[in-house]
Amino acid sequence: MSEADEIEQARALFQSFHRRAARPSEIIKVGGLTSPVIALEVGSFTGIGYRSSGTHEKFFHEFESPLPKVFVRFDGRQVYVIGGAYVFKSSGFNG
Repeated sequence: MSEADEIEQARALFQSFHRRAARPSEIIKVGGLTSPVIALEVGSFTGIGYRSSGTHEKFFHEFESPLPKVFVRFDGRQVYVIGGAYVFKSSGFNG
């Protein structure tokens, strides 16, 4: 699939989710595992819940401003968290 096709698919997904056209900053290229991919902004994370892979302990952390932005890959199959005021420490996410 070409980058132009990915951008068009991202625009269509954005439009169907937000019910409006995307602004230029809301569809971006982000680093993927093997190469950059096109992603669309879906909102901000206010918190995150997860279970550790080692102890299976459950965690929930609320984020403070500025909130991290949430983007998804053009096909909706990968999440990217960009920005925000958090750091990850031995106690989990902070900030």
